[in-house]
Amino acid sequence: FNAQATGPSLDHVCAKQVSPNGIPLFMRVGGRADSAQSGISYSAAQEPFAGIGAPLEAYANLTGLFMSGGGGEMTPDTYKALAGQSVLDLVKADLETLERFDMSMSDRDKLEQWKALLDDTGRVVGPPATCNEEQALALGLTEANMQAAGSGFNGDISDKIDGDMDGADVYSNIAVLSALCDANRVIFLKYPATYTYGGIGINGDSHGISHRIGDPGMGGPCLPDVNTDLLKMDNFHAQKFAYLVNQLDSINEGDGTLLDNCAAMWTNELSDGNAHN
Repeated sequence: FNAQATGPSLDHVCAKQVSPNGIPLFMRVGGRADSAQSGISYSAAQEPFAGIGAPLEAYANLTGLFMSGGGGEMTPDTYKALAGQSVLDLVKADLETLERFDMSMSDRDKLEQWKALLDDTGRVVGPPATCNEEQALALGLTEANMQAAGSGFNGDISDKIDGDMDGADVYSNIAVLSALCDANRVIFLKYPATYTYGGIGINGDSHGISHRIGDPGMGGPCLPDVNTDLLKMDNFHAQKFAYLVNQLDSINEGDGTLLDNCAAMWTNELSDGNAHN
């Protein structure tokens, strides 16, 4: 009941390879804290990674990238402060010092080849024109909605917020905006492991229902209509994934959509919750 990872989890492995700051955007939908049993993100062996639980916190990390109306400058200590510069721009002073050294023609040719290679492959793509506050508002990311979702909207992410979205959709839209701004290339939305989805008519917690008996035990009589409740929860999660994919597909990026330029994946913790299988 206190198992710890023996190395970094996959989100961190991938982020170190492709994300600007080497850290994934890991969001706990509903703001629930992870226990040793439910935690799945690890920055290193036996080092749980909490990530972000409040949408407003994730949103605040993006606002420095907004260049709407010509106002505001990008935060200098973020990756996007370097948008449009190449690796060569960032090491210019050191490179000029190196070039003043006395070296053979062969070494100088190698240095020029290295510079040409970096110039071809090392450019950073700046945030697109749609990375702005207007786009955030179009995604429903108002302060009221983000505050409501961050508080679990009275404890339930399946409750409706503005008639069109629920608390879970707010986290999805933060993920979409982060992808649109290219602020992070590894984004993970983790739904709570033990949760009561009252907004869709569920009275018991999801963990107990997965065991069919209403608690984490392994024996006892099944709850009335338990399979109907399981289907409701499965359908809710399917709708949330479909919502995320549709939002990604609704934003044009050149010859395709944002969805065309990323990969979206939905996984479940277990195939059979009761058998832990």
